Amino acid sequence: MKTDKKLKRGLADLSQLFAESSEPLTKRREVATFTIEVPQDDPSSDLGVPRLICASFLDSGNGCLEPSSLIRLLEILKISFQETFLLSIAPDEMRYDAFARLLPIPARHVNEGGPICLHSVADRIAFGHISSPQFEATVQPKMALGYSCDLDFSKKALTVLDLGSTYDSRVPSSISGANVLDVLDHGVFVTQPDLNQLQKTYELIKFSLNRNPMLRCSILLTGQNAGNVWELVYERFNGIVSQFLGCDLGFLGWSDAEDFALNPDLLLEESKSARSLSFKSCLTQTFYHSVSSE
Repeated sequence: MKTDKKLKRGLADLSQLFAESSEPLTKRREVATFTIEVPQDDPSSDLGVPRLICASFLDSGNGCLEPSSLIRLLEILKISFQETFLLSIAPDEMRYDAFARLLPIPARHVNEGGPICLHSVADRIAFGHISSPQFEATVQPKMALGYSCDLDFSKKALTVLDLGSTYDSRVPSSISGANVLDVLDHGVFVTQPDLNQLQKTYELIKFSLNRNPMLRCSILLTGQNAGNVWELVYERFNGIVSQFLGCDLGFLGWSDAEDFALNPDLLLEESKSARSLSFKSCLTQTFYHSVSSE
């Protein structure tokens, strides 16, 4: 049987997962929670600059997560990190205004075209935005000199890159300028327990790995009944991705209308891509000289 036929059959088999009886699903729900230990206070926590971990949430259905969803995720993910940053890449006016309605940030025209400026918006969360030319300049291949010299390897800071209006899930390569996939440590693929969505997610993962073979891929399962079927969907989908793409797919967690469970520690690992290290070198120099409190 040809590979494409095997793949289609494997994905088609996933449809059986959504017809499971309620009894076993209820039992699975009992274990669908991650235990996360809160970091203990460290008297030296204010010393040293943490290493940056770059991640982005890629939604094969909607293109990008809503600002409210991103902020909610950061509130949960920050538990595993020294600091968290939300950096929106070339947001249009509508996208920026959506963030402004939720966060204490200035109007979009303030500092427009100037250096990247971060604004503290919550405990250990800062927001900033970057124009397309700034992003393209930042991702140009450079020697990451000094990146490992002054950093505290025991501390990590998470930077979530919001693709916003620069991303079209139907045409992944449409990201303005240099592709953000080149500089990510983690690509979190947001999908639903739906055969059509899983097929699109598979294609997006395939495209992303072709662009950045060192990308660490994981999924976030959302939508109705996600908390019940996540184990079944992840096990089967991971098998397909592993077989056909050679990728060990991680599982960040699930979220539905009533509840959620995430594993932030999954994002602590970083990629060894030279371009990613160069990008993070530039961001580190920027972030730790420009944080401001509003």
